[in-house]
Amino acid sequence: MSSNALPRHADLRKLAAASATVCGAVDMQALTRLLPLLLDTAGSVHAELRLGSDDEGYRTIRGRITARAVLQCQRCLGPVALDLDVPVSLAMVWAEKEIPSLPSRYEGVVVGEDPADLYDLVEEEMLLSLPLVAAHESGSCPSQPEARDQNEDDSAAEPLRENPFAVLRDKGDGAGN
Repeated sequence: MSSNALPRHADLRKLAAASATVCGAVDMQALTRLLPLLLDTAGSVHAELRLGSDDEGYRTIRGRITARAVLQCQRCLGPVALDLDVPVSLAMVWAEKEIPSLPSRYEGVVVGEDPADLYDLVEEEMLLSLPLVAAHESGSCPSQPEARDQNEDDSAAEPLRENPFAVLRDKGDGAGN
């Protein structure tokens, strides 16, 4: 992947007609909708986008977007770093009403006469790839208690307590008969 900056704007239809590949980095600071979700905004997002046409004549954008996103763990509220590797599989349409007719392997992206903002495209794909709830992997979150050894005898550590509702249960058995 190239360490050059991804161009901000491009004519997607012309690039697809030329079967062009666009590669580069986007500074995290440029992705303003993504910034509020991040704990660490340093670094960049790397994108490789191949534009062309498929066998059915759809103008497509395929490729991969990679980045390290530092989000807030919803268990411990500390930072959790996620290595994102986002596959891109888009088909270009002229109007939003054409999107439902696309094959299921594609998401639609509306392109017009004006050059498209590639940063917006990258940011949208990043936002869609983030987990609904960010958290450390199971067992590695500082807020989770260490797993107890299954060989431990927990009965000695904590005595069994009587159920406070047992009295009601016992009274209910005699009253209903």
